[in-house]
Amino acid sequence: MEKYSITPLYAVGLEGFFGATTIVIFMPVLTTWASRSTFFDLPRGWHQMIDNPTVLWSGVVIALSIAFFNFFGLSVTRHVSASSRSLTVRSCFLLPFGSSSFH
Repeated sequence: MEKYSITPLYAVGLEGFFGATTIVIFMPVLTTWASRSTFFDLPRGWHQMIDNPTVLWSGVVIALSIAFFNFFGLSVTRHVSASSRSLTVRSCFLLPFGSSSFH
């Protein structure tokens, strides 16, 4: 990260743009398999998401949490090494659950 002069917010925006572009390009192609699997049925998925506010808002919250996680992760990586960031992130996720779940 030290050799690139890109702001974390811009990097997260690029990641979101790449993800949205990928979905827009590939989902219409994948709907050709909707007859074999309901996983790729776009109209059905759209109505399930829009008609159920819990699903809609949980999707929004998940997207925001991923964006914040990436933003703060990139911000930390600009000041410390990626190894330190990885250790910090793992500690933040493992400590609340305790070591008893890994026996």
